[in-house]
Amino acid sequence: MVLLTGSCRPKEESRSLVVVLPTGVSSALPNTTTQIASISVLSNVYETLVDLDPGLGLRPGLAESWHTPDDGTWVFRLREGVRLHDGRALDAEDVVRSLEHARSAPSSRRRGQLAELASVEAADSRSVVVRTARPLDTVATRLANVFIWAQAAAERPPLGTGPYRIRSWRSDGGAVLEAFEGHRLGRPPIAEVVFEVVPEPNERLRRVREGSAYLAADVAPALARGVASPRIVTRPDGLRVAFLTFDVARDKSPHASAPTNPFRDRRVRQAVALGIDRAGLVERWLSGRAAVADQITTAQELGAYQASVPRRPFDRAGARRLLAAAGFARGFEVALDFADDSDARSVARAIAADLRSLGIAVRPRPQPEAELARRVEARDSALLLRSWTSETGDGRVSYENLLHTPGSGLGLANAGGYADAGLDRMIREAAAPLGTDQRRLLMARLATKVAFDVPVVPLYMMADVYGVAEPLRFEPRLDGQIRAAELRWAAP
Repeated sequence: MVLLTGSCRPKEESRSLVVVLPTGVSSALPNTTTQIASISVLSNVYETLVDLDPGLGLRPGLAESWHTPDDGTWVFRLREGVRLHDGRALDAEDVVRSLEHARSAPSSRRRGQLAELASVEAADSRSVVVRTARPLDTVATRLANVFIWAQAAAERPPLGTGPYRIRSWRSDGGAVLEAFEGHRLGRPPIAEVVFEVVPEPNERLRRVREGSAYLAADVAPALARGVASPRIVTRPDGLRVAFLTFDVARDKSPHASAPTNPFRDRRVRQAVALGIDRAGLVERWLSGRAAVADQITTAQELGAYQASVPRRPFDRAGARRLLAAAGFARGFEVALDFADDSDARSVARAIAADLRSLGIAVRPRPQPEAELARRVEARDSALLLRSWTSETGDGRVSYENLLHTPGSGLGLANAGGYADAGLDRMIREAAAPLGTDQRRLLMARLATKVAFDVPVVPLYMMADVYGVAEPLRFEPRLDGQIRAAELRWAAP
């Protein structure tokens, strides 16, 4: 652990905040990853034009205000006095370069949500004009997770404007951040933040318990029963949904034993959905941390209408009938890809046991998070267990990323290659300016179509659970980000 010392600073300010995460920073370049651990770390270093409060309400960020002179134009007015980490003043050209990179660079994971931005221009040093290809009511929301940055000297991470700047990276994805004295809101209360990667939840909890870390993300409450410290903090209304994705694009899958790709047949996908005991899975393996999911959006997301899809039953007999009707009465063998952590391993074993009873032999194939991300981007999986967090709380953007036909930046996280022109049209319509009732109706139609066609099987919504040690004061955000500038040490 690295400590900052100085005779003129209170002891609390010199204490390093050590945070242990299940995974680390996958890329130092802003807007090139959607992994929640990476976003959590980078949100301390980089800021956005429009910010989100802990409950995901829109608020000014680097832009002090914005307005729409017409249906296709958004004008953002930058704050005065914003400085990059090298001391230079941020100007509109920096913002334009950041947004252009986010909407067009091949490495950007924000291309889909910015696909309908027609142009981005600097009207003057403090004004950025964004024009859209058609009227959208979601531009401010779509910019709320797009980091603004500037190029640094060679071999250094890009410059941000956030309350912390990067002191060092670690090869495993860990990072050390130091308070930025020149931040527009002043120096944050905690001087140094150390993010460390600890894959196993029991080890993360042990680190907090023994005092070598103050905050642990993604811990299991059962591990802390009967223990006074650390304090377990839970946010049950988190935005993370776990689901299965099927390869529906290829005629023959290299990861399934059948002569033809079984998941091209809707009846097989429906059989898998019926044959998994989701309630039992949640109760046995995720007690206290999850609830059964019926959609890829959660109730907290903009546009979500949870009553639109009835609960899919656990029906083993019905699943067998569907498999037989599709010509797979004898089943088949398939690899199940998932990130190698203890929760996913338990869930994968439970899924494999349920599908084995249908004649589907599942080969669990755990792998590092980076490898799983590669499979998602390459659409190189027959059956994939994954999770998705709606960073902005807008369900429409989730549909664009997960289920829109891949192309033109859309469908970047569509790991199964699902393509349906009717669904694409509904997704497009949902992003237009609509009344509340119209938007709910469209989102209900989207959820109903997905439930019928089953390109994915929603499994469960994960609560966000943290272990917190004294004297840290911590309240979880809805988006799961850990922003150190919002935290405090308790008064002595």
